[in-house]
Amino acid sequence: MPAPGRYWVSEQARIAALLASGALPGGLVLERGLTARRGQSVFAARFDGAAAIIKSYAGESASTRAANAAKALSAAAERMTDPAFSVPSLLWAAPEHGLVVMARQSGTPMSALFAAEPALPERNRLLGLAAEWLLAFCEGQDTAPHFYPMGWIDRAVKGHDLAALPAEAARLHGALRAQMAHVRGLAFQRGGLHGDFVPDNLLVQGETVCGIDIQGSFTLPLLREVATFLVWLTFKTPQGALACGIGQQDEATLCAALDAGPEARPILHFFIGEQLLRRRLDVGASPCPTVLAIMIDNYLAAFATP
Repeated sequence: MPAPGRYWVSEQARIAALLASGALPGGLVLERGLTARRGQSVFAARFDGAAAIIKSYAGESASTRAANAAKALSAAAERMTDPAFSVPSLLWAAPEHGLVVMARQSGTPMSALFAAEPALPERNRLLGLAAEWLLAFCEGQDTAPHFYPMGWIDRAVKGHDLAALPAEAARLHGALRAQMAHVRGLAFQRGGLHGDFVPDNLLVQGETVCGIDIQGSFTLPLLREVATFLVWLTFKTPQGALACGIGQQDEATLCAALDAGPEARPILHFFIGEQLLRRRLDVGASPCPTVLAIMIDNYLAAFATP
């Protein structure tokens, strides 16, 4: 991908050309680039005078991704009936141009609130809000009768030579395989989720939470979203005691808020290992970051094969 600045310029020129041609609504005004990553760019904009966000998708799948994002926003808005837990309102979409326009939300990213190292009561309040938003967003939650771990392991290492994995990744891979017999066939909660449940994507304003960066809805285990959140939180913010690679207090608080009892822990801990493996592989051949190395060592102390 081009450098973010160059990518914004090229996308801004493309959107300006579409506006000039009359292909986009006249009330749409582009303001400035915000982010550019993974084949997409995000712009601040105005739509009929109101603050808005334009999400522009690139590549062969741009139309599909834009259509999925628009569909996910519309569906979430219909089912999230509590105004305290929401997603941005869809204002307009043109999947044929890879564009989605949504209302710009106010609030503080939950990641910034955690980074401020709040006292335990406030930290627990934030975890509770995150849990409530996840349950409100989760579409058609039900109980699946059989968990199959091998597919998750295979997807985590897809494209990597197993014989050449970094040492930490190889040990995590072995630990996950060793857990297969303990989690295979267990019942688990699943629902329509978006696969990127992290504090960066939650905007907090008082007791309200808006989830952003909703790309689509996929049927996923609820516990994988929980593992993604906890691994992110442990990696990014100071922790007390670790257990199974993550902050012990945070796990207990979030699981209690989600009513996930001891029976949920085996699959949750499996997914924590899967998320740690993905993070280690993302580093590539570079040395493992210190915090991640500590998390991995702590996890392996609980789950490594003899």
